[in-house]
Amino acid sequence: MSTINAFIRTKNQNKPTIVRFRVRNGVNIDVEYQTNILINPLLWDSQKQIVKASRKFPNEDVNNQNLRINEFRIIIYEILNSKDMYCNFCSDYLKAEIHKKLYPVIELDKTITLIDKLSFFEIFDIFLKKHDISKQRIASYKVVKRSLERFEYVSQKKNPSYLLSFETLSYDEIVEIELFLRNEFEFLKSDKSYKKRFAYYKSNRPRGVNTVVGMLKKLRAFNNWAIANDYTTNYPFKKYKFKECIYGTPIFLTLNELEILYKFNFSSNKHLDQQRDIFVFQSLTGLRVGDMCKLTRANIIGGCVHYIPEKTKKEHGTTVIVPLNEIAKEIVEKYKNLKGKKLLPFISFQQYNYSIKDILTLTDIKRNVTVINPVTRDYEIKPINKIASSHLARRNFIANLYLHVQDQAMLSSLTGHVSNSKSFERYRQITNELKEELVNHLNFKK
Repeated sequence: MSTINAFIRTKNQNKPTIVRFRVRNGVNIDVEYQTNILINPLLWDSQKQIVKASRKFPNEDVNNQNLRINEFRIIIYEILNSKDMYCNFCSDYLKAEIHKKLYPVIELDKTITLIDKLSFFEIFDIFLKKHDISKQRIASYKVVKRSLERFEYVSQKKNPSYLLSFETLSYDEIVEIELFLRNEFEFLKSDKSYKKRFAYYKSNRPRGVNTVVGMLKKLRAFNNWAIANDYTTNYPFKKYKFKECIYGTPIFLTLNELEILYKFNFSSNKHLDQQRDIFVFQSLTGLRVGDMCKLTRANIIGGCVHYIPEKTKKEHGTTVIVPLNEIAKEIVEKYKNLKGKKLLPFISFQQYNYSIKDILTLTDIKRNVTVINPVTRDYEIKPINKIASSHLARRNFIANLYLHVQDQAMLSSLTGHVSNSKSFERYRQITNELKEELVNHLNFKK
């Protein structure tokens, strides 16, 4: 019987180490394979053979590392069970077979292109084509690619011969990229040719720290992929420390506010009446807006909405089943004769967000809430109707359920979060605030 075990071998627990595999089959096969996956040895779980998440190391790309470990495991399993497996199974044979599956000859426009002649952005295009991730994540990686193309353009203003390259990418260059990403909007003010050349880029404010961190982590993931696929051996992120992402306590509407919103008479404005119904339905089912807009009547089975979250379908493809309560069923019934297959009359993402702000304003849901400024990271007080968006509906669903049951596994099954998602940590803060409010009722009168 074949066994495939992932393990690490290191003498220094404070230094990144490589994940290895030991492959055994009876008495004839006992070989090792060394991957390109670098991990923090302090996070290695030898029993589960995975990298575990830890608050002490928030910058570790644990999910991506575990996906790659699982990818190697599947490939090795396929090789072991191959009908044409070479009888003299050794380390060299295993390495050669793995490389055949991981690094096939790259064909672009039906002509073979040598790896050493590919530019940084040509490799990025291959990454987007070969990397098995959701359309949503591919779109976010394309945003990073376009931003790096603009960075290269700006850098060429100082040095005409400058080109982004894996071979020259350095720590200092990553710091420069970070500064560029944060303050790119300034170039629209100072460089007329910039606006003309990159007409699609129209931002008039700096990016938030969390956004920049997310973009740089995608660049690191691309770099890791390039190392794994033999495009480079350079890893410039070794000394780079990612800034910590900071999120405030989730803002959400109470059930009482949702009831006010649902019962408000929008009969004089059909558009807002429909968008209100969609917002309430989303608040009662917890779907991400990207999943909700794709719902058809076929998604409703036995009084439940069945769907596979677009964001995570490439990773685990689990079907999420959310029972519909009476209000949600009422909304579905209201639009049962809608033309086409759509479940609800959803419009565009942007118009939906505008409508949500209008709906809250007209229903006089304008209470002040505390939010974190994404750029300065200072706390600010703003009316909830001014900051509301489609994601507020998802928070409405999670937060109002979390107030009644703090079972993360149960909530994950309803929201499509991965079981160990850190997102729920912020909802725990809500419960702690409520606990504090409750015990304050026990104070004696002075």
